[in-house]
Amino acid sequence: RRRGERGTACWAVGGAEGESQWTWQVHYVDERLEEAWKPVHAVFDNAASDSDFDSETKWGSLRMTLIQAQRQLSGLRGEIQERIARRNAAVDLEQDLDATFNAYCVQISALIVAMHKVLAWLRGEVNSAAQSPSLVRFKLLQMMAE
Repeated sequence: RRRGERGTACWAVGGAEGESQWTWQVHYVDERLEEAWKPVHAVFDNAASDSDFDSETKWGSLRMTLIQAQRQLSGLRGEIQERIARRNAAVDLEQDLDATFNAYCVQISALIVAMHKVLAWLRGEVNSAAQSPSLVRFKLLQMMAE
């Protein structure tokens, strides 16, 4: 079963056997983020010659979300390394695990919301705030699956 960065971070915070898995996941996620940047860069590169292009579109929003996510992820990874370093100290392990899990959930949620906004915009949906119950369930399942 494949574990995500969130799961392996919790595993690494809880015990030494999870550290190599977390390190691998960090590299894997970094590669996926680089892939996510490619279409965004392509949109902005192609739009550079288009005077009608509005950089504040949902693509611009997605771009800013990716920039923010990478910055926050970098900071979060530093926090995880600190938690791993103090793992054997007399620190509340359960609190560290909860903080790790919750911090990743915030990151995942922000990316999911940004992607749904872009997809709704690309489908031509003007009001993406009105969400069907099936879309809400889908979002919850995505968050749980990560």
